[in-house]
Amino acid sequence: MKGDPQPIQLTLIHNQPSCRKCLQTKAILDEVAAECPGCIVQSLPAARAHEVGLSVVLTPTVLLDGHVLCAGIVPRKAGLLRLVRGN
Repeated sequence: MKGDPQPIQLTLIHNQPSCRKCLQTKAILDEVAAECPGCIVQSLPAARAHEVGLSVVLTPTVLLDGHVLCAGIVPRKAGLLRLVRGN
């Protein structure tokens, strides 16, 4: 339908195998998605990021609808919730 909101895409670019920061970030993204209907979490190994046109230097890297939110740090859940909800 025309009035249906578009899903919000959170993408985690991570090491393979995942490091501690990447695992912590994945857990936070999953919590945010559980609290925000229409939010989708995608995980992408850093080695494959170039295949979709992304140059990633630091992991974890978090994208919100294709825009870099943070890199090399574990984001705060409260901050992500504000961004996803648009507050």
